[in-house]
Amino acid sequence: MLKIVDRFLLREIAAASAATLVVLLAIVLSSRLATYLTQVANGLLVKEVILQMLGLQSIRFLPILIPIAMLLGILLTLGRLYQDSEMVALTGCGYPPSALYRPMLMLGLPLAALVAWVALWVAPWAASLQQDLQIRARQQAQTSVFSPGTFREAGGGRHVVYVESIDPTDGELVRVFIHSRDASGDRIAITTGDRGRQEITDDGTRYMVLDHGYRYEGVPGQKDYRQTRFERLRVRLDAPSVGEGSLKREAMATADLIGGGPREYAELHARIGAAVSLPLIALVAPLLAKARPRESRYGRILGGVLVYAVYMNLLGIGKAWLEKGTLGPVAGLWWAHGLLATVGVALWIYHYGWPRVGKSA
Repeated sequence: MLKIVDRFLLREIAAASAATLVVLLAIVLSSRLATYLTQVANGLLVKEVILQMLGLQSIRFLPILIPIAMLLGILLTLGRLYQDSEMVALTGCGYPPSALYRPMLMLGLPLAALVAWVALWVAPWAASLQQDLQIRARQQAQTSVFSPGTFREAGGGRHVVYVESIDPTDGELVRVFIHSRDASGDRIAITTGDRGRQEITDDGTRYMVLDHGYRYEGVPGQKDYRQTRFERLRVRLDAPSVGEGSLKREAMATADLIGGGPREYAELHARIGAAVSLPLIALVAPLLAKARPRESRYGRILGGVLVYAVYMNLLGIGKAWLEKGTLGPVAGLWWAHGLLATVGVALWIYHYGWPRVGKSA
């Protein structure tokens, strides 16, 4: 049977963590929404799938956001109790510091199980579904981005595409003009075709395929332009985004990661680490929140966020080492989790001294 204080702390921390999670989700999803709208404008996505993409993205964000939401929930709740001297009163009434871990673990362990389920099974399913949805949405957006009689940029401004009209029977582009500039900006290419269509490969690269046309290449101001007549030509408009390779690994089932290469083991340890971080936060957060009466709680919150930021950076460094083969799959990311646990033990000793194993006579 939970004590009244335990129920109070559990309720307050859970409410603060849930509110923080909602705010964090709103922040990160608004950023993703801006990215999706940009992709719609560039013809890489159709607007009808934006809500589905945001829903799947929110599932993938849960293993990342739940730990930081729980950390902030604990810091906010206990910081208020320390600031108002309520923790001093509880201690004077026989509620020891070690008793704080009852409600922490009662919240942290179920959340760890939830995060493990999401990270190991649900998030890969959501990533796989998002990848398929994104490919289909790109295929549906093949011609929607190009309006007849208008100039549109592609490839970050390296290409300018003009379409005279769209064939209503098959949806192909009629009389296509493409002005291209190389990475250095010195050479340009003018490509024209009687008909054209977009193609998007499995890796996300977008091409414009032109039939029966001409291509002129050279440096502006010089006379050595090269003219080529072609029956069919593919012009790459833009390359896949940087994160698409990691999305494929995130879409892999957890069982398929076992026995794979360094990148697969790095992804596996990252999924496991999301669940391991919850009990560690339940250990460290009450110690980070401890403050003197009337002391501002926001300084403790900032300190806790900094500790968590260092911890997340260490996990990122460890994952990069795993991908490069610098660390073996046995070591994994356990050293980073061990460092956070060591910080928790050190803080306990700093606040309360060494644990007593017995009483003196």
